[in-house]
Amino acid sequence: MARSKIVAAALVILATSVARAQPLVYCPPLPGGTGCSTSLCSQTGEPCMPRCVRMDNHGNFTVIACECRGTSECHVEFQPFSTPYCVGNCPPAQYCVQNVVMTELGAFDVCCDCLPIQCECPGDVDGNRVLNGLDIAGFVRCYLGFPDYYDNGGCADLSGDGYVTSVDVPMFVTLLLTKAGCPDTPCCPRTNLALNLATGVDDNNILIPDNSDDDNWVVTVDANGGSVPRPATAVFPHPNWVTFPGTKWISANYFGQNGAYVYQYCFCLDDRFRNPLLSLQIRADDEGEIYLNGNLLGSCAGNSDPNPPVLSTSNPGFFQSGQNCITVVVRNTGGAPTGINMTGTVTAADGKCCCPAAPLSKGIASAVYDYSGGLLIPVGQNDDTWRVTVDATGGTVPRPAKVMNPNPLWLTQPGTRWVSAVPTVGASTPGFYTYDYCFCLDPRFKNPVLDMWLRVDDGASIWLNGAQIGVTSPGNAFNTPEPYHIFVTDPRLFRACENCIEIRVFDAGHSTGINVTGSISAVDGLCCDDRTISCCAPSGGCSTLLPGEQQCLGGGAGHDGPCEPAQGCCTGNSCVSLSPRCCRFIGGTVLPTGTPCSPIRACCIPGPGGPCSTCVNIAPECCTAQGGTPGGPGSSCIP
Repeated sequence: MARSKIVAAALVILATSVARAQPLVYCPPLPGGTGCSTSLCSQTGEPCMPRCVRMDNHGNFTVIACECRGTSECHVEFQPFSTPYCVGNCPPAQYCVQNVVMTELGAFDVCCDCLPIQCECPGDVDGNRVLNGLDIAGFVRCYLGFPDYYDNGGCADLSGDGYVTSVDVPMFVTLLLTKAGCPDTPCCPRTNLALNLATGVDDNNILIPDNSDDDNWVVTVDANGGSVPRPATAVFPHPNWVTFPGTKWISANYFGQNGAYVYQYCFCLDDRFRNPLLSLQIRADDEGEIYLNGNLLGSCAGNSDPNPPVLSTSNPGFFQSGQNCITVVVRNTGGAPTGINMTGTVTAADGKCCCPAAPLSKGIASAVYDYSGGLLIPVGQNDDTWRVTVDATGGTVPRPAKVMNPNPLWLTQPGTRWVSAVPTVGASTPGFYTYDYCFCLDPRFKNPVLDMWLRVDDGASIWLNGAQIGVTSPGNAFNTPEPYHIFVTDPRLFRACENCIEIRVFDAGHSTGINVTGSISAVDGLCCDDRTISCCAPSGGCSTLLPGEQQCLGGGAGHDGPCEPAQGCCTGNSCVSLSPRCCRFIGGTVLPTGTPCSPIRACCIPGPGGPCSTCVNIAPECCTAQGGTPGGPGSSCIP
């Protein structure tokens, strides 16, 4: 059988792992790709409908795959002068997803499939990670068999049988009545919020020195015309002022003129917050009002009032997910001085935000160090993000893919290198190889985009979180004029916390590998644990970047998270203590945790000349790591 036919047959196996209510039944396209067979499918009695259509750079269409499907089921529609698109319905626990793959010479394939919906919170049909009355309408639509595009039918299938039936109704009602919550997301576990609103104290509840900034309270309007926004200032109280215990007065300008002054304290509430409560007492010089997100809470007491009223609210309508702001509007009418003094708290169950929302934008190129500004990983070393998870040669998995010199027939995308499970040209075993790249999305993510360009040897299907998002041509995906382009924006294919791209390769033998470039981006998608970046220097040293810094300098390579605790690292004939990632960065071998570097002694390394064919002076731990036998304490090789 020809090489391309072998790979094509293998890719059919890779591409047919798509879940449907019925088994996949394929039927042939018409000669020339003008449509699908007009006869009914004998096994299902359904018409033969287009599954994949190719549109070339001249606007011509070719049907490249058909399947037995109902006329109202998910399939490709194509018309002159318009881009192919997906239409039709799917069973309630599935949805119609469109996958677009750029092929050579500007053509692209559009494929439509019913894929299972991932449900991370049973009963949460509207997908907002909160179980409440807003989920009822979507559940009813799924139960009746007419779900809307945005209904998460997988979360309506509470029995897990693949259908939404009367069995699921009492289970759904129980979830609502018991106010069941969604499971924690591991990248942002639920935490209760408890904030001290006191003026003139820092985050450790320590009083701020006079004439120093209170960074929690911000001046947004200053009657004196001072620059805003800026921190309010902790001040020594006027003799007529009364001060709450454990607080200090703050001011926009202690000697400020008459007029309006506005102070603001902002805090974050997690999307999962429950039972919010704001309670406070406030004095002002001279008078004013206090608001929460624009909602009036009440008036400020006078500066010498011995017992100001407690202002509080637990009205959920006054609070909101994300940023909330307490605003104090003060009117100074009696001349200097002016200021405010507050005591109070804000609490909410599951209300503490893990970190402020921040955008995600990250490259996924093969053989390029993260956060390095494009620094290529040397041939023979491990890729720092792409892993091998299936190896036809039987090697240990998972393990890092290795950077390799390309086969002379391969084309390489600029700024990248090829990586492989078998990094030697001509040494691969025919079979399946799978590579993955995993990344984190903050639970608040919006507008996710995976933009990937790739070449592979020989052919591959591409998956995101278990859903197929593309497939290459068989046999020659390593040297097509243009690399294959995968572009995914459907938010239902992404999930909170860990996401994994998989490239499932079939190789007919000789050489295999992948060559990737592209990026992942999402609004508010940067996970809290990925905010800290550490850099490995060419010497092997590790340093943690300051907040906001994103690039390692001086030829260093970046990694998510701070520097790891040092472990023994064998580099050549030396043993030193390094961060494990930095040890691997300089080509060293990481010793097991708790294994120290011992004094150097003789090491016999076996070879053609016998059990001690070569003798080197090396730390015994590194000797063992190289397959050698260490000598006794104090031993050394005889010249």
